[in-house]
Amino acid sequence: MYSNAKVQERIEAIVRKTGWSPTYHTVAAVESFNAHVRTLQRTDAKGKEFQIREFNYDELSWIRNEYNLAACDYRYWSTRYAFIKDAENTIRRFERRKCQEMMVQLWGEREDLNFGIEQIYLKGRQVGVSTEVEMAILHRVNFGFGVNAGAGSSVSDQAERMVGMFQLGYNEMPYWMQAPPTSDRAGSLMAFGGNATRLSIYTGRTLLGVARGDTPTVIHLSEVADWPRAHIIIENSLFKAIHPSPRVFLILESTGSGNVGWWPDTWHYSKENFGKQVGARLQPVFFPWFLATDLYPTETWLREKPVPADWLPQTITERMMDKCAAYVHTTPMMREMLGSDYRLPRQQAWFWEVNYMEHAAKHNAKGWLQEMCCDDIEALQPKKDLVFDLEATEALYQKRFPVTLWAITGEQIMEKHQPRAEDVDYAAERFRVSRQGNIQTIHGSEPREMVWEFIPLKCPDNLLARDFSPDGKLLVFEWPEPDYDYTIGVDTGSGTGLDNSVISVHRRTLTGHDPDIQVAEFASSRISAAEMAAFVLAVATLYSQEMTTYPEPLVAVEQVRKGLGDVCQLQMLLCGYKRHYKMARKDGKNPKWDARHSKKLGWYTFSAWARAFLLDIYKQAVENGWLIVNSPYLLRHEMPAFQIDQADSGKTRWDHESGKHDDRIFADAIAYVIGNDLNSIAQRVKAKLVSEEGHLPPIDMDMPMPLGVTYSQIAEGFDAQ
Repeated sequence: MYSNAKVQERIEAIVRKTGWSPTYHTVAAVESFNAHVRTLQRTDAKGKEFQIREFNYDELSWIRNEYNLAACDYRYWSTRYAFIKDAENTIRRFERRKCQEMMVQLWGEREDLNFGIEQIYLKGRQVGVSTEVEMAILHRVNFGFGVNAGAGSSVSDQAERMVGMFQLGYNEMPYWMQAPPTSDRAGSLMAFGGNATRLSIYTGRTLLGVARGDTPTVIHLSEVADWPRAHIIIENSLFKAIHPSPRVFLILESTGSGNVGWWPDTWHYSKENFGKQVGARLQPVFFPWFLATDLYPTETWLREKPVPADWLPQTITERMMDKCAAYVHTTPMMREMLGSDYRLPRQQAWFWEVNYMEHAAKHNAKGWLQEMCCDDIEALQPKKDLVFDLEATEALYQKRFPVTLWAITGEQIMEKHQPRAEDVDYAAERFRVSRQGNIQTIHGSEPREMVWEFIPLKCPDNLLARDFSPDGKLLVFEWPEPDYDYTIGVDTGSGTGLDNSVISVHRRTLTGHDPDIQVAEFASSRISAAEMAAFVLAVATLYSQEMTTYPEPLVAVEQVRKGLGDVCQLQMLLCGYKRHYKMARKDGKNPKWDARHSKKLGWYTFSAWARAFLLDIYKQAVENGWLIVNSPYLLRHEMPAFQIDQADSGKTRWDHESGKHDDRIFADAIAYVIGNDLNSIAQRVKAKLVSEEGHLPPIDMDMPMPLGVTYSQIAEGFDAQ
């Protein structure tokens, strides 16, 4: 009913059975016939409508033609017989926006493949997704047979509004096109006896879940980001009741409401995995705000606030305009509809800037960007301000280095931490590293050769897939290289599964003109602080292989934040590891002298000052390109959930969101800061300015991107000329 091929198949089937010859009529012809039918209708004293005579042959032929075409061709029905209320609360014939046309095209593509339609829509405000979906459900319920449909929203008011769209559309159809309702609704809002179809209504407050004890085929859930216990109500209940079939029509849609919870998790997983053999269930679709050209802005708004003749967009507006252009250019269906040289219309840019400035003046710029989002990063902004700029971390994620996975066995590593046989890549070669150490025993110091074996592991295409765990696996982004110095930051956990013990390895810049690079990461929630020492020694030994200036990497184990780091550090000292970072004051007369004479080994987050010093330098390095972070878990899981909080004392504090972690952040920050704590940022700033002389590098506009991909990484420097 959505693709031209399927429409033609349906029509031909009816033609073969009945001999009917289809005729497509214009809107004007449809209006003329409907007006004619109204002249045949009267209302009796009780308010009941009746028809003064039966339809004649020509009228019945028209009705049969229209009913068959409407049933077969969703576009024909929706542009001739569907009505909605517009922004001014006026009932008018449905006119499809460009984004709504794209929705129908996507449905047609799935229909051509005989797939079910199961989609997740992340969107800006009022771009028309709910309207199109409710029209599609009305069409299926009215013309289908045995359709079990449901619609719902997070709160009852929104659910009632969705029902209102359905009922308005049904009431405005000619009575001869309406499926006859039945009084036997069996708990449904509306039911139709002639074709055994029904529509049920749900809300996010449903106790047990959506579709418990039912088997729906058509579902529309709105504002899913605000549904409580969505993993239970939707994923555990609804998804189990909907089975793959070409008849399935499942639409989940919502604006963003923070970056924590089932909705953002489902969006990210769908975007990363849809279309793969072992992939996501829901097709991800993102619709930005500017597609609703009839609302943003309205003619009334422009009359009151016309675009000044001499207006020049502010820098933040120009950046937003670049994002819009980049999104259109990298989304094939958008590019086809709006043109490859698309630029945001001047009146829309003016509208955005005026409203943004007002929201910013009220300290609510975040709210404006979330509701009027240009990409999914803006749509899924956290409810609190973030420490790290999301576009900077997303750009790093898109450019991250390739990775190989390894298990570590050997000296002091217990059997319970050895890899599972099914995880081992037996086609790749293993290797060993060794170091000469001194083991402290009850008899004193004894020399010993310590040996570790690195076992190659199978690496999935998507490290962030839900069915893959990085726990206990070493991620190697870059192997040891000659002449470089390496630093290692360690944040230890309890080993009880609640938090991670993390090792992060950095390759230091040689000249200060190139960035430091995160070359490896190891994390596990099952390894205790004492056990962690063996893993740190193994990784340090690996990266000491090519070192010449120093015998081994500089290591700092966090000492105070969790109270477990001293156990790991002590075990390393007992094994003869010597190059530990010395913590000292940074604000004395001679910080370097203080560091040389310090007796505090490791990184001590003993005060708010030490924590702020560590994180501030690290944030600056990440956002200015002085450090290349490669861990997908750090970039996608921890940095986007590291937020700015306010302590009870009123002081600002940086901390992870509830239910999230920051172990990788601290380990990586330590690895960077211990190599740069006493370095002047002047050299880094100078190097950055030198590297940016001239124009920004050209953007490869031929890079293929799926519909739901973020485009912030190519927004900077976009030039449509």
